[in-house]
Amino acid sequence: MKPRLLWLIVALSSIWLAVILISVLAPDMYSQWDGTFPIAAATTWFFGAIATGAVIKEIARRRSPKKVYIGIAIVTTIIWLAAIPVSIFVPLLVNSWDKSEFPLAAILAPLAAAAVTGLAGNIIRPLMEIDWGAEDDEAVAEDGKPSSD
Repeated sequence: MKPRLLWLIVALSSIWLAVILISVLAPDMYSQWDGTFPIAAATTWFFGAIATGAVIKEIARRRSPKKVYIGIAIVTTIIWLAAIPVSIFVPLLVNSWDKSEFPLAAILAPLAAAAVTGLAGNIIRPLMEIDWGAEDDEAVAEDGKPSSD
């Protein structure tokens, strides 16, 4: 299996594992009049699809070095694994008038994860393509002394 495809599978499986866990485990929206509604299950898949498109677009570029698509896959995994506990464990927004409960974090965490996943390629690619061990401002000759050119 090609390494690019392997890292693509890692990134996409982390996104969709997070989508499934958030959809199943996040608290439902509750209203006194309307009952419960699984708002996370209704919205998270959309943000997962957006993140999937962003990851496929970034990893599928043919000219990107290996460290770029490995970095994108690792950052995507970290982002979506962080969205899981935020969506599930952040307290609900409660209306004091009718005791409605709204899981705001269950909507905003996947939205933020999709947005940051989309930006990750634009941030990681330039950082990974820089040769950080390149020449210093002063060229050093073989004897260890600065050269005069």
